[in-house]
Amino acid sequence: MAVTALTFAASAYGQTTGDAQSSPPPQTTTASDKPATVVQSLTVTGKTPDERRYIDRRSYSLTRDIQATNGSLADALRNIPSVDVDPRGNLSVRGSGNVTILVDGQPSALFQGQNLADVLRELPADQFERVEVITNPSAAYKPDGTGGIINLISKKSHHAKPTGTVKASVDVGGRYNAAVDGNATLGELTLSGGAGYRYDFNSIDAVTAQQLSDPVSGDSARTSSVSHARQEFTTLDLHTAADDDLDANTRLSANAGYFSFDADQPVTSLYRSSTTTGAFAQDYASTGDIGSHGSGGFGGVTWRRQFAGDDHNLVVSFSYNDFTTVNINREALSYSLPVQPDLFQNLAVTRISSTAELKAEYKSPMPAQGRLDAGYDLEFDGNTEDRDGLVGTDPADATGLPSLSDRFRADQTISALFVTYQQPVGRVDILPGLRLEAATLDTDRLLIGAKTTQTYLEAYPTLHLGYKWNDKTQLTLSYSRRVQRPNLEQLDPFRVYSTPLSYSQGDLALKPSITDSYEAGYEFSEKSNDYLLTLYYRDQHDMVTTVTETLGDGVFLESAANIGENRSAGGEAVISQQITKTLALKLTADAFWNQLSDADPSLAAYRSGVVVKGHGSLNWDITPNDFVQIGAYANGRQVTAQGATNGYIYLNLGYRHKFSDRLAVELLVLDPANSFRTSSVLTAPGVSQTSKVSFGYQTISLGFTYALGGPAKSGKDFDFNGGSHH
Repeated sequence: MAVTALTFAASAYGQTTGDAQSSPPPQTTTASDKPATVVQSLTVTGKTPDERRYIDRRSYSLTRDIQATNGSLADALRNIPSVDVDPRGNLSVRGSGNVTILVDGQPSALFQGQNLADVLRELPADQFERVEVITNPSAAYKPDGTGGIINLISKKSHHAKPTGTVKASVDVGGRYNAAVDGNATLGELTLSGGAGYRYDFNSIDAVTAQQLSDPVSGDSARTSSVSHARQEFTTLDLHTAADDDLDANTRLSANAGYFSFDADQPVTSLYRSSTTTGAFAQDYASTGDIGSHGSGGFGGVTWRRQFAGDDHNLVVSFSYNDFTTVNINREALSYSLPVQPDLFQNLAVTRISSTAELKAEYKSPMPAQGRLDAGYDLEFDGNTEDRDGLVGTDPADATGLPSLSDRFRADQTISALFVTYQQPVGRVDILPGLRLEAATLDTDRLLIGAKTTQTYLEAYPTLHLGYKWNDKTQLTLSYSRRVQRPNLEQLDPFRVYSTPLSYSQGDLALKPSITDSYEAGYEFSEKSNDYLLTLYYRDQHDMVTTVTETLGDGVFLESAANIGENRSAGGEAVISQQITKTLALKLTADAFWNQLSDADPSLAAYRSGVVVKGHGSLNWDITPNDFVQIGAYANGRQVTAQGATNGYIYLNLGYRHKFSDRLAVELLVLDPANSFRTSSVLTAPGVSQTSKVSFGYQTISLGFTYALGGPAKSGKDFDFNGGSHH
């Protein structure tokens, strides 16, 4: 077991704004690295720091995770404490699905909009080195996201000699991926870059049963639908970065990249009703194809100036990124009931998102080992959505309808000032902060020329406290105010047609939802064993959610609404236990009570329930070159505004063998019991519904990693659970 001495600058916890350049300074230097300066230090003896803890966040390494080596970002995030990614790719942190994803501390259009789940399932995880989970961010971070922030730290290497890595994997079903990364240092200039290509697929089988009733006509019926889909997708990822030390105290950094995906999903389904007369008499078979394409680029430049003194610098950065997605849904409906011509529809929607951010941040040491962090952040988000549709009896006679066309634009400008001040007082570390944001939201329904403007001025206070009980024990307390802003689809008031029986609609009157979040933590570390317990409480006002209602005749509308409050209180335990010299257990368990306003107040004022979830791994070092891991994942039942989603349990198995310091092979068995599936229930006026969905996640893959110019980056152990504690 490797023994490493870690020194954290400024305090036993440390604090940064979460961008890649603000990561903890290295304790060694190269030709292009500047020496780290230490104000107050805490030395910890233990394993390599796969996990780093700070007063306002936790950082987890991905470099030893086999799913991060050859899998998607969704695969890698499933192994991170506090984070959950369900079979559909939906992300949540401690039960909250409203999470902000940053890349190197900056917003990305790639992780916005309805295709987020697809992007998480398709984007390779290999380009990221670490994941920061910030459940209660300080004022130096953006307040967006009820559940907090996930900050993805890109790989940035500085080596005296050129190095590179080649990785590839293939599974028994024909999925495959390949990637290459490399870097080189030329004097004071460091260049890095990489490329990756991925082919993947999964099957989706869904069964839905409904009990329908129409309060006007008195009609009722039982309906059922069965569908099967197979989604195939390919992705291409290109990225490059450069760091140039202009002088001993100034560094200029730049990065650029491109990501694209193509997905095709043939779908077949059957819809049946128990009645043969009336509006509910709907029997039809459907065949169709859902195709989607997304592509976009990003780039940024950062100027950093180091001044005299410890952690004394000015950082100015600018970033821009845009992402375009095109979704096309072609579907042919062959009717048995009612007696009518068959229906063909071709629905297309194009979404364009762009984000530009200019940020200046100044850090300075203060008297009595204090530290000031202040800055200005200007962000512009531009979003457009274009909808068109063709309808007919077959593709030959399908024509466009004005009722299917919509053009909607929403532009948001956020101007923010922030300040935090960290001050140690004896064993107590105090970090108060305040962020002031002025936001302007402009919307335009382009086809009818209807424009709106909304402005918001909001203060977001934060407070973090740390108490060093002794060399093994730390206590923390924190508070932060968060915001959930409605997205493009939730704001657009156009009634969107999906099928003859389903529509969706947004609301321009939606208000941002404010959350007050409180946490208390206990940390105990002894040699290779770590224990972390966090108690938390969240109080969310004006929660934005999707509400289902009946329009009569078996037609349903999903609309966005501010339905009221959402409260949650719970505890999370993270355990890292070295059982023997070769056997280690890593476990994350989360249990919380959740109460939210009922979308139908006539039924009850609130809905509530207890959710239990967790994941863990058992790691076995068989020999110095052979490593085995068993990973287990469990997610319990959770209430929603109009029902509940039921949980799932599944396993992953992994084996790694090192042939040399350059070459390693990995065998991964995902979900051998084929239990990765979900179900849900929904109760609303006029409908009672149950749905079951199973996913073709089960697979066996074989991959390799080969290092060029140096030893393989991947160690002898990988980790489904996000890395050991320091």
